[in-house]
Amino acid sequence: MFTDRTSSKPLYKELLNSATLIFSAEDVLCFLGSKLHGCFKGEVLNDYKKRWPGARVKHRMKENGIKMYDKHGSVLRIETVINRPYEFKVRRGGKRKGQQVTGWFPMAKGVANLYRYAEVSLAANNRYLDALAAVDDPAKAQRHLDDLGRRIQRGGTSYRGLNPFAKFDRQLFLSVLKGQHAIMGFRNHDIRGAVVAQSKSGDLSPPDFPGFSFA
Repeated sequence: MFTDRTSSKPLYKELLNSATLIFSAEDVLCFLGSKLHGCFKGEVLNDYKKRWPGARVKHRMKENGIKMYDKHGSVLRIETVINRPYEFKVRRGGKRKGQQVTGWFPMAKGVANLYRYAEVSLAANNRYLDALAAVDDPAKAQRHLDDLGRRIQRGGTSYRGLNPFAKFDRQLFLSVLKGQHAIMGFRNHDIRGAVVAQSKSGDLSPPDFPGFSFA
């Protein structure tokens, strides 16, 4: 549940991209409690549709599936659809090798198995949500980028914001984002060398960044 459409839109867009482009047939089988094997006979697919006022993605394994859509732009809905219950199993009494036993047998349609429908659907929904949990909400990063791009006043001096399209700023971003800084972080001294040579050669013109010296 989101407070409004504005707060849900950036995240939902990322969720749609991940669900459509990243989830494989093996992932879909896993969501629905199956495994990929050589004897599998059927079709597994991802289906994406966009229509007013939103979009939905559906993953189908034979006649069963799981889908995600945004209801009214503020409610994220995950639903498991079971049209062929025989793909799942229920613990009940039955015959094996002529003997009456209690074990796991294919689930049939019927009111008596509604509790098992709910268990299977809840487990599939939880596996699907766990997989989507790796998707980050871009809204926070977008707000940070907006802040970095604004002009600020400090100590009576005005400093321009960062511009990722400018050549010097791109080089600065590339220097800061190097993997070697992932463990201990970075300091002014650590990234100065990566850009000072180009600034002295005339390839780059260093702007007036607060707290950043090229001397």
